[in-house]
Amino acid sequence: MRLVTLIPFLALPVLALAGDGKYSPCPLLRGYFSPPTINRTSSTFTNFSTIYTAEFDNLIATGSHPVYGPITSNTTSFSIILSTGAADNDDPVFFEYHYTAPGAEAPEPVSSDTVFPAGSLTQVLTVYAWLATLGDDAMTMPITHFLPELLGSNLSAGSDFPIFWDDITIGALAGQTSGLNRDSGACTLGAACNWGDFLNVVKSQSPLFLPDTTPINSNIAFQLLAFALEHEVKNASYAQILQRNVFGPSNMTRSGLLGDVELPTFGGKVDGKADGEPGALSFLTTTTDLGRWGAQLLAGTSLPPALLRRWLQPASDTSNRANAVGRPWEIFHKPVESGAGTLVIDAFTKNGMGIQHYASYFGLTPDLGVAFAILAHDTEGDTPDLNVHADILAEAIGDLADVAARQMAGGSDRAVLNVTDGLGIVVEELVVDGADVLADIAGKMGLAKAEDLDMRLYPTNMLATKGKGQQVRQFLAVYQDKTALVDAVYQDKTALVDAGTPTCITWQGVGELGNRAVERVMFEVGDDRIATRMWVDTVPGTVLSKEA
Repeated sequence: MRLVTLIPFLALPVLALAGDGKYSPCPLLRGYFSPPTINRTSSTFTNFSTIYTAEFDNLIATGSHPVYGPITSNTTSFSIILSTGAADNDDPVFFEYHYTAPGAEAPEPVSSDTVFPAGSLTQVLTVYAWLATLGDDAMTMPITHFLPELLGSNLSAGSDFPIFWDDITIGALAGQTSGLNRDSGACTLGAACNWGDFLNVVKSQSPLFLPDTTPINSNIAFQLLAFALEHEVKNASYAQILQRNVFGPSNMTRSGLLGDVELPTFGGKVDGKADGEPGALSFLTTTTDLGRWGAQLLAGTSLPPALLRRWLQPASDTSNRANAVGRPWEIFHKPVESGAGTLVIDAFTKNGMGIQHYASYFGLTPDLGVAFAILAHDTEGDTPDLNVHADILAEAIGDLADVAARQMAGGSDRAVLNVTDGLGIVVEELVVDGADVLADIAGKMGLAKAEDLDMRLYPTNMLATKGKGQQVRQFLAVYQDKTALVDAVYQDKTALVDAGTPTCITWQGVGELGNRAVERVMFEVGDDRIATRMWVDTVPGTVLSKEA
């Protein structure tokens, strides 16, 4: 066994945007840390719950947040949860807050089991139902493969701009880029939509854009997906498919479609005769069910993990650089400050609009293994504004990122290393058989001295089980020149280029040094999440152990 001496590794903050000329590391996206271990009885999470309960209490009492602005606490009732995607957690909700407005006419106060219409959150449900039923192999196939009657339509007769149905794929429908109109006017919220009536309307419409051009919200798109599902799953309605492949397996016991199930909705009976596509707008649910569903998604127990990773990706950009669009996610690139740097946490969200008096918000943060949900009702005619509530949850997510960083710094995953608070593991010295590995790599990079090299290890999602309670976890090494602020070969990613735009492109350089440098570092971790051994890919068959 070769012996390696590891003396203090620092986990410094990552991805600070340039502007002050100081060096900041550039991490690999989603390679920040492992999701936090959530123990609701620990002081960390009892404090977390106390802090955010007090924040919502104060929001209700004052009707306003000092940073995020006012709310309508006299008329808006709401239910909020945060849940964890830990696979071994039978009860995933670790924070909840519920409020019943004084003017609400309800037999019982709001709780996590209170049923609300979720509006356009139904769109996520429809895409999930497609993936759970048929997978994602058909994402590049045209909708006409499933609904050939569209080819027999008169292609928007009388219009200079017909719909080219063969060009509209399942992925374009799911990803908001079909170019189709928003509503058909042929469906009602509380009943199954008639295919013939729907077809007669949409075939005469003109598109807004050619498909795969830009994201535009279309309820028609998701109703087409619902019809295509019914076409593929013989002798089953859209509602029956949801019950069989979504609600039942996910134990969503108080969820269903408006008009299909008898669920008492908060705020009174919803008008099922109102216009609206059921495949886009008719979801009824509770925060308990959403928390359970979100946790199962994050745990990889409801969809195959590879399919889930493909689904949790952007599909197109928007005119807001902080947002992207998925299928049909609204992806928020949340900047989170950590010490002297900033990292980006992606929140895959969907807001639920389209039902008068109601609003909802649901999302997943895969980096943190946390799901969140808000369901709300307003006694006035307007749709509740949930921006302030969502901003507070975003603040809570930032705190959870700090928790994850502190857990990593505390050595729970990296006890073979001595790390401080922050993200990533900085290798300050690495000696193998008397050879100074950092000095060797610095020389290969053309650096004057080893002190100019920043070598960091970032975690990946590559795990392997090795016997009872043992896992091998893979980290990737990233190298940067701390002194070269401009035009470095192994670029300092704070360098300003393109008229002041900060760059962070270490992802392009992974493996660039080939077998001349350490690229992968493996840690063997036990049930207690303590690392007992480590080895590197450039020393085949050699195990490196920590020297005290």
